[in-house]
Amino acid sequence: MTRTAPSIAAIIDATAEAWGVTRRDLLADRRAQNLAVPRQAAMTLARDLTMASLPVIGRAFDRDHTTVLHAVRRTAERAARDPAIAARMDAVRARLTSAPPPEPPP
Repeated sequence: MTRTAPSIAAIIDATAEAWGVTRRDLLADRRAQNLAVPRQAAMTLARDLTMASLPVIGRAFDRDHTTVLHAVRRTAERAARDPAIAARMDAVRARLTSAPPPEPPP
């Protein structure tokens, strides 16, 4: 059984929930750190878990592809320094990639 990649929308929703912010806040223009960190984490997860290009990811967040590239780099630095961020991202990644339970036999 082949597992399909999560959609960018699903990644946004799961990341917003994990960080305790709304989807609307995550996609807003505000640069407050309590929104920028989860937004950048979501962009990084989208890059890691989908085959989407940087421009496609950027459009999903209403941002430029260079913003996505910056987010991926910043998130890697943050995750290396802060185990709490790394753990939160791992939890979101696991939630998005976990296989559904097998169907019982008929």
